Amino acid sequence: MTVDSIVESSTATNNIVYDSNPDNPQHDGYDMGATWLASSTDSASVTRTGVMSFAAEATNGISFADNTNFDGSSGTISFWMQSTGTDTNESGSYGYGAVLFERPVATNAGGGFVLLQDDLVQGNKLQLIGPNDIGNFTSTKSVSDGKWHFVALVFNNSTNGGAALFIDGAFDSTNSGNSGSSFTWPVGQALEIGYGSDNYWRAYNGLLNDFRYYNTILSASEISSIYSSGALADTAALQLEYAFAAAPGEGLVLTWAEPSAILQSASNLEGPWTPVNGASSPYTLVPTASQQFFRYVSTNAPQTHISNPFLM
Repeated sequence: MTVDSIVESSTATNNIVYDSNPDNPQHDGYDMGATWLASSTDSASVTRTGVMSFAAEATNGISFADNTNFDGSSGTISFWMQSTGTDTNESGSYGYGAVLFERPVATNAGGGFVLLQDDLVQGNKLQLIGPNDIGNFTSTKSVSDGKWHFVALVFNNSTNGGAALFIDGAFDSTNSGNSGSSFTWPVGQALEIGYGSDNYWRAYNGLLNDFRYYNTILSASEISSIYSSGALADTAALQLEYAFAAAPGEGLVLTWAEPSAILQSASNLEGPWTPVNGASSPYTLVPTASQQFFRYVSTNAPQTHISNPFLM
């Protein structure tokens, strides 16, 4: 039996961060208090356009929902940051280090994959902490000087895999080859920018620009090219790009109860209807000319029910 229906509920929202990656499904995020700036100029007179400003508050960040495109065994996370250091008056339960990026583990607060701006003993350098404290390492360079810095983190969670940090287009540090460097990239959870929903670490205090997620390890030359020219590098692997070209805007959050249902969209009510790639309830969207109407389709195998087995 196949049942189709208009989605069960929709809620208007005005805090959607738009994904601008050119070749893959759009993965819009939620802004929970970060402030958009058209541009920001640092103390070295370097200006970046399209900026999100994060204050050191527990919920002042951006999250984007889990998707299979983020669940591969390797990846690259890159962004520009400008910060003068963490706000030590803002404390997570552990009390040091501000989250630049985290993928938490639902059953273990502080046990996820997190890139920190470390303020405890590392002089506001960057620190990667792998799930359950496996694969940790610290950058050699500090990025908390109020200037724009480009950061790229590459990781491979296969057997004996590791991770490496690039700062301002050049290799900085790695855990590869270190004892215990291999870690498991957690899946199934939302990915978080500028804060951690487990409230284990401090929230980030600074600016971010052009946040990207690639589902492959970019080469040193590709990372250098992004730093020097803003190139998109491998667009087929670019699963998400928050260029922050405009302020967070309006969208819809669609929900439905049946987990096996497939969300479809059409430009008009008569169709044709096509599946929305990667959609699961709740699903946040920004309607486009080709996506004006939505419905879900659920298919269930026929079942036989015996009301009185003694009649058989």
